Amino acid sequence: MIQSVVCADSHHGPKQPCECDNTTNNSWTETTTVELPKAAEVYALTGNENLRSRTMLLNGKELTLGENDELPCLCGKTVPAGSLEVAPGGCAFIVL
Repeated sequence: MIQSVVCADSHHGPKQPCECDNTTNNSWTETTTVELPKAAEVYALTGNENLRSRTMLLNGKELTLGENDELPCLCGKTVPAGSLEVAPGGCAFIVL
């Protein structure tokens, strides 16, 4: 379900209207496909190598703390309109 919200991200600028969706794939073995009506910023969370991993990936990059426990960049990935596959056990936050 796509919802209209107020976004504060680099894609839309501060406090601009946008649409977003959260898609969770509950299957442990099959991908789920989401149809994007237009280009989007995607924040896809998955486990590293398996569903019970203690390490999470954001768009394929490992999320680890930096020096002095600094948070890593939580950057979205721009994807074109069309089909988006969500990995088994994965979750995708989609900003249109």
